[in-house]
Amino acid sequence: MFTRVDISGHLTLSRQFQVLKMKPAERRRMAGIMARKVRTFSRKRLRAQRDLQGQPWEKRKVGRQKMLRGMSKRMRTRSDSRGAEVGFSDAVTAKIGYAHQHGVPEQWSAGKAEKVYGKPDYSAPAPAARRGH
Repeated sequence: MFTRVDISGHLTLSRQFQVLKMKPAERRRMAGIMARKVRTFSRKRLRAQRDLQGQPWEKRKVGRQKMLRGMSKRMRTRSDSRGAEVGFSDAVTAKIGYAHQHGVPEQWSAGKAEKVYGKPDYSAPAPAARRGH
């Protein structure tokens, strides 16, 4: 189902010399092409919820949403004559991705709960789901 990409960097010695002989613009272009391919395969893996070996990720213990949902849209590439980098477009997205991937617990305070859910109306009747019906 998935095409394997060898990103280990193992090139024959003659190929390494050929790359070193390239002009900086050619190296940058080649690095950009490789980075875009890696980004494409990474996006497919994220959407399919699979690891580098093609195995499915462990399902969430709570909730039904997929992990790293929508994160593949925020992946960006950056390249120069020394190499290329594939990552998220901003630090906030990268932090969210790290938290999703590694299951980092989130600290909640009364203020944060109020900001997310609003201030509760204690004079209102209880919702039907909580009345025991």
